[in-house]
Amino acid sequence: MKNSLLVVFLFFSFHYYSQTDEDLKLLKEKLKTASSDTARLNILSDLAEIAPDGEWETYNDQMKVLAEQNLKKSNSLELKKIYQGFYAGALNNEGLILQNKGELDKAYVCTVKSLEIRQELNDKAGIAQSLNNLALIYQHQGDIMKALENFLQSLKIQEEIGEKVGEANSLNNIAAIYCALDNVEKALECYYKGLKILREVGMKYGMAKTINNIGTLLQDKGDLQAALDNYRQSLIISREIGDQSGIGIAYINIGRIFVDKNWIDSAFFYYEKAKKIQEATGDKAGLAASVHNMGVLYWQEKNAPKAIKYLEQALSIAKELNYTERISEAAGALYEIYKSENRIPLALSMHELHVKMKDSIYNMENRKAGFKKQFKYESEKKEAELMATAKAEKEKLELKAAEERKRQNIIIYCVIAGLVLVSVFSVFIYRSLLRNRAANKIISAQKKEVEGQKYIIEEKQKEIIDSIRYAKRIQQSLLPTDKYISRNIGNLKK
Repeated sequence: MKNSLLVVFLFFSFHYYSQTDEDLKLLKEKLKTASSDTARLNILSDLAEIAPDGEWETYNDQMKVLAEQNLKKSNSLELKKIYQGFYAGALNNEGLILQNKGELDKAYVCTVKSLEIRQELNDKAGIAQSLNNLALIYQHQGDIMKALENFLQSLKIQEEIGEKVGEANSLNNIAAIYCALDNVEKALECYYKGLKILREVGMKYGMAKTINNIGTLLQDKGDLQAALDNYRQSLIISREIGDQSGIGIAYINIGRIFVDKNWIDSAFFYYEKAKKIQEATGDKAGLAASVHNMGVLYWQEKNAPKAIKYLEQALSIAKELNYTERISEAAGALYEIYKSENRIPLALSMHELHVKMKDSIYNMENRKAGFKKQFKYESEKKEAELMATAKAEKEKLELKAAEERKRQNIIIYCVIAGLVLVSVFSVFIYRSLLRNRAANKIISAQKKEVEGQKYIIEEKQKEIIDSIRYAKRIQQSLLPTDKYISRNIGNLKK
């Protein structure tokens, strides 16, 4: 994505910070009192992540040296793994530092070494970081497909382990690839998705970068006010967290907006502010952008001496960083100026350099066109695979739903059958209960009748017994007594 001025387009590396000055102060105090090398390494690792530009690099160097020293003298396998982890992290960060300096070959060596150690340790979070930064190197080298491949691998791992910040960074970097492939809508979709995640986790560093990139795309679409709003929002966040690089980039992009609005003085003001920050922090890539934009703007204002001064500085930095496109742009602008001033040898020299770099860019553009075709083919293939997978999944869900309905119907039928059986059984029990009640009434009546007859019989039996006893008393009253008989027998004997 580019226009007549240099566009600063950001990829995300895995180094970010959002802590306050109090957090930094606390960590620095802890570093002074740390009782072991392991504790010191943990603190240095945190400082290397959260300290602002110009500081975190020093802490990273200290972490690398301390980890190397302990790796050499440690005999414990477990401790060696711990020190390897810190060493790999320091190498990954060093690769990022080298990228910012434009030393891509050295950055590649550091990043690959970091990746190998992390793969050996099975450190998935670290692997994702190294893959991301390796993709950045491929991107700077113009190998878009390798960059995309590594970004996608990084994203997959981040999703697996639930690392939201890393997932957002990977999405933003994939969005940058879509930008390189001129797919603005897809890029914006990825940016907004990544920004949502960053807001959820409160990662302000990433928020500022993402908002800036969204502004760049909106500006290219011609929506200057929306772009300016995004740049200002990015600037506010960058100031809040002390991100000097982010502040410088926001200034450059706000200046670009003012150029498009033809507010030249305001544009110069913001370019100069960006330049001072980038010179102070050693941000060569940002400085190249600032001085190039200032040179082009001075030439538009017919101030050839100042235009030459800044464009020559931009060309020098672009050569140092080996930024082919930037070399071509600076050389082309200088060619126009030298030619207008009739400085033929210098104009010819710049023209030759411009053509040489343009041929290189043309070859890169041809390769990019090939990448686009390949990407389109692979995207369509992937889309077809996804549609087939979605269709199969839908059929699977429908089959599962049908089986579930069948199972529910069986359950319903069983419940109904059970209720019918219970009803029938209840009727049977009720009828049995009624029969038992009727039988009990008959038995109770019969029992009462038997008891009545028994009472009658007992009464008659009592009457008979009483009659016998009465007859016996009468009989006994008529017969002589035993004493009487005994006395008479005694008299007779006498």
